[in-house]
Amino acid sequence: MATVRLSDGRVELDEQVTPAGRVALFVCGLFPWIAPYELLVKPRWTTPFSPLFGFALVISLGALSVSALLLMGAFFGQSRRILIERGSNEILEVTDRPLRRRQVRRLPLRRVARATVVLVENSDGPDRHRLRLEFDDGTRLEGPSVEAREPLEQAAALATTWRDLRLESATRVTAPR
Repeated sequence: MATVRLSDGRVELDEQVTPAGRVALFVCGLFPWIAPYELLVKPRWTTPFSPLFGFALVISLGALSVSALLLMGAFFGQSRRILIERGSNEILEVTDRPLRRRQVRRLPLRRVARATVVLVENSDGPDRHRLRLEFDDGTRLEGPSVEAREPLEQAAALATTWRDLRLESATRVTAPR
């Protein structure tokens, strides 16, 4: 589930897969294994050259592929968090995946060339929006897609304001005495 949190001096974009969600995906991934048992093992086929056996085999392979997708989502689905803090001069992207170690990417806030909100059109439901940060070297960082556009516009405005404040304080020159 994707969330956007704006607090005093901090923007947090979360896209988390909860442990309960992982367990649900795992359990749902086990249910399709009933089809091969019921269609291939339980009937005790005398010959595998029957057209009905071929039909049962195709259905069982389809069920196993659905099971594989659900189990991969449970074991390899990633959780991602993007933090933009006013006090620090960087954007932090933290990616967690089970069975792999945590990846942390630090990007300097001063290198943000543009912060925009991008429309993600959805044919099955309401349109969603995504925060896109483009850096001066061409690198892009995209946040999770959410339905509400307003928090993302506020996050983009805060990111560019904090960047401008940092640039202004970095270029301020003090006169020698």
